[in-house]
Amino acid sequence: MYIRWKDKPRTEQVCVWKWVGNTRYFSHREQKVHAMLSCAYLVESKRVNGKPRQTSLYLASIQDRHLEDTFSRHVFWDHVQRKLETLNLTDEQIVTIKEKLRERIPEVTDEQWQEYEKQSQERLAEAYAFLAHR
Repeated sequence: MYIRWKDKPRTEQVCVWKWVGNTRYFSHREQKVHAMLSCAYLVESKRVNGKPRQTSLYLASIQDRHLEDTFSRHVFWDHVQRKLETLNLTDEQIVTIKEKLRERIPEVTDEQWQEYEKQSQERLAEAYAFLAHR
């Protein structure tokens, strides 16, 4: 078994308009890439009738612009953990898979998660205080 990464561009469709005098005319549509989505797949290779066959299982994905975000990485690793629990894998295989994933997406440490929760509580308290003064 091994990890396969697929990088998919996240695009948005933008309408381009031209102005002629005081009238706006539709010109064309453009696709603008604004992020890349990294998808992790667990791939198992086996031979069927002497021919190699691969089966892949989606584990999780994360956008490249969210790699530094604690919450996004936490969600990524939560998805990975849930998927791996459903499979009949040995502990050694799970450790190997997680090591390969950690090479690209670092896991959230307990200190980072506690700091994130603390900041979230502070932002929530500020929002409540703002709403209370309205």
